[in-house]
Amino acid sequence: MSSAGDRPEGPPRSWSAVFGFRPENTRVMSSGGGIRTRDLRVMRTPRRRTLCSSVSPKPKHELAKEHAESAREDVEAGREKDAVNAMFYAAEAAIVALADREGIDTKQRHQLKADAATELHKQGVLDEDFGPLLRQLNQARKDVWYEGEDPEFDTSIEDVLAQVETLVEAAEQ
Repeated sequence: MSSAGDRPEGPPRSWSAVFGFRPENTRVMSSGGGIRTRDLRVMRTPRRRTLCSSVSPKPKHELAKEHAESAREDVEAGREKDAVNAMFYAAEAAIVALADREGIDTKQRHQLKADAATELHKQGVLDEDFGPLLRQLNQARKDVWYEGEDPEFDTSIEDVLAQVETLVEAAEQ
């Protein structure tokens, strides 16, 4: 006999009620014939559910500022590879913020974001063309993370960071 606080023997009657999923049998191929399919169970992970919410994603200009702050910390600490990533994402988020305001499509593609930066300059939204900066940062990011190379810039990493911070400031206005 079990008391009320004891765990019941065997699986609960409704796995999906308890865990949000149910176990499934697996196929087992055995040359010895000692294992039967029903002897092994695999737990399926719960399905991801999309929740409707009034919470919206963080505004891009705020993301840009956070990435720029991380880049500043990385540069000051001598973590150039991490700084390259943070500068790239700061610059991209800033361009997306500005492009969204101006109705310029970026469709989550790096090339379109660099093109949008050039277009924002042509329209007079930005004082300088940041398209080449985005292309250079994207290439540096690829060199660092895909090829294992050190980042190479035409100027110092501090000067690149200053350009990124200028872009982020423009997005915040």
